[in-house]
Amino acid sequence: MQDERRQGAAAACRRPLLWAWLAWGLVSVLMAAYYGAGQLASSPVSVPLRLQPGQAVSVDVRSVFGHTLAMGVQFGLAPRHLPLEPAAGEGAGGDAGLRLQSHAGAVQVEVSARHREDHHWVALPQPPGATLRLPPGLSRVQVTVRSVAPSLQGEPVRLLVQAPVGFETTQRGYGWLWFYWLALPVFVLSQYIWALVLVKSQRRHAAGGDAPAPRPA
Repeated sequence: MQDERRQGAAAACRRPLLWAWLAWGLVSVLMAAYYGAGQLASSPVSVPLRLQPGQAVSVDVRSVFGHTLAMGVQFGLAPRHLPLEPAAGEGAGGDAGLRLQSHAGAVQVEVSARHREDHHWVALPQPPGATLRLPPGLSRVQVTVRSVAPSLQGEPVRLLVQAPVGFETTQRGYGWLWFYWLALPVFVLSQYIWALVLVKSQRRHAAGGDAPAPRPA
């Protein structure tokens, strides 16, 4: 009789401990998903490009929630960033790609994009306006050099596709991911302490369950 009572009490103690471990695992999964989304949303992509009319390059860009395409070129080992902005008169839309250019038109490129859907690449139409928004998931951006200033002809650069999350600017809808790099050590430490508490509690219950029952007088 006493053994049955002890077993029932041990089972009652194990049940909340099991729920606590399940909660710990769920929080760990959510934290890992948050960190992964923040890491992806804050990682720019760059590919080499030679500034020569007709040169083309493609780059794969992954987006968490979808974001506006922002690009630039970098020169040299100590990168000098040259942002690419909509060319004058851009924004009518149509089938042609989006035209971007650097300040004073020293570099002008044409941009088009395709999106991966059901194992197929689907071209993204250029909507009215001077921006191109990439949908969530994987997109392939095609960049073709149209014109280059004589002083930059043949210059090797890196084409940079900016991430929606950055230290200085963050696109709309991504602000809550800006803290991912700061939250990681806090999350890891809290989960470690929580696990230690659960392990000690589990050992304490196991020791109490293994204790011999007192003999009747």
